[in-house]
Amino acid sequence: MFLPAPGTPLPWLWASLIGIGVGAGFPLGLTVIAWRTPTPARSAAVSGFGLGIGYFAAGIGPLVMGLLIDLGGFPPAIVLLVAAAGLQAAAVWRIGDRRE
Repeated sequence: MFLPAPGTPLPWLWASLIGIGVGAGFPLGLTVIAWRTPTPARSAAVSGFGLGIGYFAAGIGPLVMGLLIDLGGFPPAIVLLVAAAGLQAAAVWRIGDRRE
């Protein structure tokens, strides 16, 4: 479905893009929280909430991905990663919008 033939360089491209997105997600999330909250106390509260959700997702993520790969192969896992990246991009776009 989404997977290229073995021996093509595309898996390295996709793995690199996923790595860049994952690597940028955590600091971007912290920056957006600090940027959008008016006081340090509010920043701490929102950060604690966001980190709780993030660490829950990080804890359950390997299990979910392993189950997806075992049950359906790599395409469903890749679709989930792309959907999560889209959700993250939409959230940052919405939260980062300073027009009110």
